[in-house]
Amino acid sequence: MLLTLEQRQVQELAREFAEGELRPHAARWDREGALPPALRRQLADLGFWGLALGEDVDGLGLDAVTVALVLEELARGETGVALWVNIHAWVAAPLLAEAAPAPVRDRWLPAAARGETVLAFALTEPDAGSDARALTTTADPVEAGWRLRGRKTWVTQGAQADAAVVFARSPDGIDAFLVPTNAPGYRVGERERTLGHRTLEIVTVDLEGVTVPGDHRLGAPGAGWALAKQALIRGRLGAAAIATGLAQAALEHAVRYATERTQFGRPIAEFEGMQFKLADMAIRV
Repeated sequence: MLLTLEQRQVQELAREFAEGELRPHAARWDREGALPPALRRQLADLGFWGLALGEDVDGLGLDAVTVALVLEELARGETGVALWVNIHAWVAAPLLAEAAPAPVRDRWLPAAARGETVLAFALTEPDAGSDARALTTTADPVEAGWRLRGRKTWVTQGAQADAAVVFARSPDGIDAFLVPTNAPGYRVGERERTLGHRTLEIVTVDLEGVTVPGDHRLGAPGAGWALAKQALIRGRLGAAAIATGLAQAALEHAVRYATERTQFGRPIAEFEGMQFKLADMAIRV
C-alpha cells in the first residue's frame, strides 16, 4: 500500500513525538501508574485530539488509514497514550459529530477537537460486557430532560474526562447520552487493577440520578445500539493499529537487546538460531 504525502507527513509527526516524548518516559509512567497532566496539552498542540473531526470544528479531518497510522506510531512510544487518543478521537468524538443535535455539536465538538474537552465512552456494565445489549442503566424522561441511573465499568480515563458518552435503556430502547462528568450524581468509583495499560485510570462510574438536558440524547430515539456498534468498529480498528505499534516496539527492543547482549564472546544476534527468531518476529509484524 502506497501512502500519500500527507499520510507520510502525519505518520512522521506521530513517530517523532512518540520517540522523543513518550518512549523515554514510558517505563517510569508505568511504574507511577499515571500519565503527566502536560501530555494532554502536547497532544492538543499536535491536533491529535481532533484526528477524525472535520476542519470546520478545528479537527484534522483525517481518514481511517491516517488515524490508524497515528495510533500505531503512538503505541510504539506508550500504549496508554494511544488507547486514550483512540477512545476520545476515534470512538467517542466521531459519534458526537454524527449524532448530536446542532447546538450540542457546536458547544462540544470544537473543544473536543482542541483537547479542551476530553471524552470517555461508557458502555460496559458489571453484567453487560460481551453482551452489551443486556445493559441495565436506565434513562427516564423528566421535565428537565433525562435522568440516568446505573453503573458503568471499565471506563477508560473516566476520572479525567470532561464528558462521557453513556448508553442507557430508555422507553424507546437503548439510547446514547452525552453526560458532563461534573454533573451532580456522576461518581467515579474504584480504579481497576490491570495487567497492562497501567498509565490509564480505568474506573467504575456510578450514575446516581444524573440529569442531562433533553438535547443531550444522541441520535434518533432508540438508535443507541446502532451508534455503539459503529463506535466499537472504529475502536477495534484502532486497537488493531495499536497492537501493531506495540508489536513493532517489541521487535525493536528485541533486536536492540540481541545486538547488545553477548554470549561466548559475541553478540547473540550473530547466532543463527536467534536470527531465525528475529526474522520470524519481523515477518509476523
